[in-house]
Amino acid sequence: MSDTTEELLKDILQELKGTNKNSRLWDLQDIADYFKLAKNSVSNRLLCKPAFPKAIKIEGVGKRWKPSEVKAYAERHKIRRVA
Repeated sequence: MSDTTEELLKDILQELKGTNKNSRLWDLQDIADYFKLAKNSVSNRLLCKPAFPKAIKIEGVGKRWKPSEVKAYAERHKIRRVA
């Protein structure tokens, strides 16, 4: 491996280390975890609501949601998370 490639890989690794859960899109499991619900419940009770944030469809990955939009929806609709 050349020095340039190795340096590039180190830079990419540093960038990835700086990424945290709040800076990425959420999948269905993340939403279920946030609301303390089963994935099936999220699908049946939340995703079907017209006001729920629209998913971003990523080819080969599936549907993802912006965490800020999901949290704003919960706040607007006064959905309480079970502790």
